[in-house]
Amino acid sequence: MIIGIDMGHTLEGSNYGAIGVLKESEETRRLGNKVIKYLNQLGHTVVNCTIDRAASNTESLFKRVSKANAQSLDLFVSIHLNSGGGCGTEVFTYSGKQHLEAIRVLDKMNSIGFVNRGVKDGSSLYVVKNTRAKSMLVEVCFVDNIEDVNLYKDNINSIAKSIAEGITGQIINDIESEDDEMIPGTVKLAACSYNPIAKQMVEEIKILQGVMGLSKDGVATEELIKKLPQLIGIEARGVVTVMQRILIMKGFLSKGSDTGIMGPANRDAINKFKISTGIPFGYILINNLTWRKLLEY
Repeated sequence: MIIGIDMGHTLEGSNYGAIGVLKESEETRRLGNKVIKYLNQLGHTVVNCTIDRAASNTESLFKRVSKANAQSLDLFVSIHLNSGGGCGTEVFTYSGKQHLEAIRVLDKMNSIGFVNRGVKDGSSLYVVKNTRAKSMLVEVCFVDNIEDVNLYKDNINSIAKSIAEGITGQIINDIESEDDEMIPGTVKLAACSYNPIAKQMVEEIKILQGVMGLSKDGVATEELIKKLPQLIGIEARGVVTVMQRILIMKGFLSKGSDTGIMGPANRDAINKFKISTGIPFGYILINNLTWRKLLEY
């Protein structure tokens, strides 16, 4: 087969991809290059339709399609990562056609642990609409859903393998180790795929990272938790306001209680939170363990 692979979005400018815990434009390259390697390993010819830089969104899309249509492709696949608070994998085809390749990719991604969001109508998507070959756009996972992000980080080689196997119908016997793909120091947070507070929690974590002088990527790490101050109940402002907003989101404080000043209601709320999560009581009201549990969602 001759397969066109498009690693979605540009590396800068107006066509830069979504930003969450992950950066779409960076990850489409990271993942896409692995997909190309596996397709080559299976004996297929790959045409790289990626555009790294363009003056506008329109130019970026036009150039991708031009690259694809200049070749006699059997299949065109555009790789993207999603955003907007959802979870899982979805594939867009023209008029939502249930291409076997799309169904196989979804099934294989689901076997890794991603929610199967199905094959959807991509007729309005420029690259799907204007590419002459059979085409599909794969939204691998959500950059702003921590459960998706953790699955992605732990399984990027398996994801690349799944996409390559899905679009070819062939089996790859050997894949690279995932060991070197892990980002060190990431706290594995308990995350609900449909948790309505997920997006806001990422923003609160970014605020804490800024206060602590860390890179603001929205992922709670051991480094962040160790840097956060232990609170005994008399502190004001700073991280206290973030702590209060998190307690409000989790239902332990009433709305409007994020004053930045600790009071009896705050101490009661924290103690109730500790009881609900099995954290033992002590002189320190909020220690590292309490911060860890607060930052889980």
